[in-house]
Amino acid sequence: MLLLRSKRASAELKAILEAMIFASPEPLTPKTIYRILDTEPKEDVQAALQALKQDYERPGGLQLVDVAGGYQIVTRQDLHEWVRRLF
Repeated sequence: MLLLRSKRASAELKAILEAMIFASPEPLTPKTIYRILDTEPKEDVQAALQALKQDYERPGGLQLVDVAGGYQIVTRQDLHEWVRRLF
């Protein structure tokens, strides 16, 4: 039962990180992430961030990148032309 709660908490923490990185207008630094999630153990935040990075290694339209010492969710390079057409 404890393992199940840990997996659920880990999935929720990963979702929180994803939402924060997506919503941030600038790259979200680890320092800022740890400050915002100060009630969570740093090891859990790091593990959730690693899991999120792995999720974004799969093929798709978005990727998680390390920019200027922070994280950002961006369109994959090979799809930029299609996004440019949108605008």
